[in-house]
Amino acid sequence: MRLNVPREQLLSDLNTEQDKNINQIRRPDFMNQYGKFSKKVENVVKQYWPIIQSDKEYGKFFLVPPMFRYKRGVIIGDSINHPTKGYKIALKCFATCDTKQVIYSLKCSCGLVYTSQTMRPVQARIKEHKGDIRNYTEKTNTDTVVSCHFHEARHNQAQLRWQVLEVVKLPSRVRDLQKLLLQREAVWIKKLNSLQQTTEMSPLTL
Repeated sequence: MRLNVPREQLLSDLNTEQDKNINQIRRPDFMNQYGKFSKKVENVVKQYWPIIQSDKEYGKFFLVPPMFRYKRGVIIGDSINHPTKGYKIALKCFATCDTKQVIYSLKCSCGLVYTSQTMRPVQARIKEHKGDIRNYTEKTNTDTVVSCHFHEARHNQAQLRWQVLEVVKLPSRVRDLQKLLLQREAVWIKKLNSLQQTTEMSPLTL
């Protein structure tokens, strides 16, 4: 028995059936924390994915490319705007919330800038700043330069903005990390004019 079905229709039906099968296959998830090499890794995987698909035994499990998903990890951009002059200052390091030994800046909604350093994970230090602002009481441990300013200006912790400026790595010839952090802190204070702009938000020693 011969079916009088046009060739184009047969091919169309075949492609439709293949599309249905592909749509029924769950795309594999490629989950990772976003970093400066994330896009390069993604491009390499996509470039060589056909090799995996061509495998005779396991290729059927990889008919569709993976779905790339990233967890928020980067808290530092490529640059920071100067708080008073507006021009961009290039940042040449990569940091996450758990990065230690950093120089960081705090900025409130009125534009005042505070620059400091910490040897601990930066996220822990920022939480302390927010806690001091939220629980501010005069002449207590929560009475800091930053929290006092936020209290007097009637700001709240949600208006606090922060950014990592530099990750300080200890050279082999240098033994005093705290001294090196203070030196790099002084460089950034001068670069951002944070002391000149506002004396009440001068740096604190952590």
